[in-house]
Amino acid sequence: MELAQDGLSSALNSLRITGRILCTVDVRGPFGVFQPPTHRLYFHVIRRGTVALRVGDEGPWTEVRAGDVVLLRGRQRHHLADEPGRPTRFICDLDDEFGRSDGSIHLGTEGPETRYVSGCFDLGVADDHPIMQMLPDMLHLGRADAVDDRGIFDIAELLATELEASAGGAQSVISRLSEVLFIKVLRAWSSRATSNWMSAVRDEHVGRALASIHTEPRKDWDLAALARHAGMSRSAFAGRFSSMVGVPPMTYLRQWRMHVAASALEDERLLVSQVAYQVGYDSESAFSRAFSRERGMSPAAWRTHVRQRAAVGPPV
Repeated sequence: MELAQDGLSSALNSLRITGRILCTVDVRGPFGVFQPPTHRLYFHVIRRGTVALRVGDEGPWTEVRAGDVVLLRGRQRHHLADEPGRPTRFICDLDDEFGRSDGSIHLGTEGPETRYVSGCFDLGVADDHPIMQMLPDMLHLGRADAVDDRGIFDIAELLATELEASAGGAQSVISRLSEVLFIKVLRAWSSRATSNWMSAVRDEHVGRALASIHTEPRKDWDLAALARHAGMSRSAFAGRFSSMVGVPPMTYLRQWRMHVAASALEDERLLVSQVAYQVGYDSESAFSRAFSRERGMSPAAWRTHVRQRAAVGPPV
């Protein structure tokens, strides 16, 4: 049986992210590390002990306990330590000094044990996706916060176990498990999120229209067709959509098409004309003008920009 796509599923399916593990950290006694800002998302799965975590250099410290999962935007430096206020060092410096060939870092021999797994998601152009734009700097999910989806913590545990086992094909398994973990954490967060866009995705009427736009950006949508999908009159739909999403339906359609196009342009095998066709433009020149208005550069310039960013890469 094929499940119909809801607004959230259709939006998640358009996210192109690649998950991977950075390291496991096993510490006894005091410690403090930081991760500098990058164009990534980070996650930490706490296996043992308690970690103090701070986003930015001036933010409050948060206690993260064994079993908790944390998802962090990479826009700011973040710190992890055994207690609030502990001086921190760049994690890669510790890796150079104390890292092992299996990707683990071991520090200290005495004191309370702290153990956690750190990973990241490379975003590509996904950083401008509506979901990414609404994510807070930190999502902290404890077991009490996900009573409706206990599988989050089962996956987190399986991810850590797979990493420790180092069996054949482990990297592929870890990559896919981390991406499932990401989606489940997002789903748990979205069920409580109060942003207009998340409310719109869950809305019986506007959510259907969003799902239609997300899954069929090529289709020749107009206001009347979207209103029919939403099961509303044109005027009622336009007002409800604009109120919940923040922009009129046709503006959102254009923005979404340009997001899909920007992602597709990462594939060097596709001609610009093919990308244009995918998002509803039969004319390459018309598509190029629309893309330039939305992104501030031509499709060809965007490709160069993405290629250069990938070649440089963010620091680990």
